[in-house]
Amino acid sequence: MINKVLFLIREPFNRRDFERFGIKLLIKNGFEVEVWDLASIVNPVPKYTPPDPIDWPYYQVFDDKDQALSKIKNLSPDTFVVNLIGYSLKTCAIYKAISVSRARYAVFVANALPPAITKKEMFLHNLRKSNPKVMAKKLANYCFLHIPFRWIGIKPASLILAGGEQSLWFKCLYPVDKTSEVLWAHTLDYDLYLEEKDVPSTERPIAVFLDEFLPFHPDIPLLEVPFSIDANKYYQLLNKFFGRVEQKLGLKVVIAAHPRSRYEKLADYFEGRECIRGKTIKLVKESRLVLAHSSTALNFANLFHKPVIFLSFLDLDKSYMGPFIRTMAHWFGKTPIPMDGDVKIDWNRELTVSAEHYNRYRQAYIKTERSEDLPFWQIVANRLKNWYKRY
Repeated sequence: MINKVLFLIREPFNRRDFERFGIKLLIKNGFEVEVWDLASIVNPVPKYTPPDPIDWPYYQVFDDKDQALSKIKNLSPDTFVVNLIGYSLKTCAIYKAISVSRARYAVFVANALPPAITKKEMFLHNLRKSNPKVMAKKLANYCFLHIPFRWIGIKPASLILAGGEQSLWFKCLYPVDKTSEVLWAHTLDYDLYLEEKDVPSTERPIAVFLDEFLPFHPDIPLLEVPFSIDANKYYQLLNKFFGRVEQKLGLKVVIAAHPRSRYEKLADYFEGRECIRGKTIKLVKESRLVLAHSSTALNFANLFHKPVIFLSFLDLDKSYMGPFIRTMAHWFGKTPIPMDGDVKIDWNRELTVSAEHYNRYRQAYIKTERSEDLPFWQIVANRLKNWYKRY
């Protein structure tokens, strides 16, 4: 029987992850749980310090690649691996180590967002804009991803942890085949919705900006894509638009700071506006309007039926993010507003929610009707407890 769940991660573990990974729930279901941090092995840039670090005895950081791979290879069949590390040439050794072991593993696609362009288009876009060294790495990885994974000794994932119907589009990014079982659940954000939806609250005259910490996000170097946004210009445009919202609609703009942001260590980029980290779902629930680029937290706007204004500007639109913002806006029945233009805004239209668009997006990317209305990790726990009854 399976009695241990092991998470493999490529970023420093924090309190938010402890909650998102449902660790208390998994322990309550009788599983031992461990988290192995392979960031130093996988990432090409120095680690960052999360704003909410955690001291937990079953969190282990590996700095020695050989030691980490050796431990993975020796995993027993009573351990189930939730592999949160993407599949690439750089991470191939980790997948090979899991394949040598007797443990089964899952890949995670539940938090997938709508694809704006194909993998090939993204590859060509980044290739054109990268320096020769990065170009060579991307070309090598592109070729690697077209090699059948079984040819290089990698076994397919046993489970695909899926969210909405369209999240399965992303299974092509992993070593899976017809033997890989799809376990339908939902996005991790839906867990927060289940906790919050019946809590009494009052709508307030606020507009919430879903911050993405764009000029400073610690994951940007990991993407290895050409992306650079001037912080002063970016925040000046945001604040100008926020002022417009406050004047035209009489709403106070509040910043839902990105969970990995560290604004307390930076200049006052939001010109004195309230900037709150860790309470995004509550802020969205109490708001009358949501302002965003393409944040995953748009799930909350969808679930609570809040109108959204999508924001962009020329530099952002020309970057790899441009197509994603336009695609997300389209799913919500909107068109991005350029903050650096003098465009006339139809405020009545922007404050409208299209039930048809919201319902379609919810089914496609948040939660399919075929999944149970249970916490994500309870769905996983139920499946693992019955694993050998179905194999």
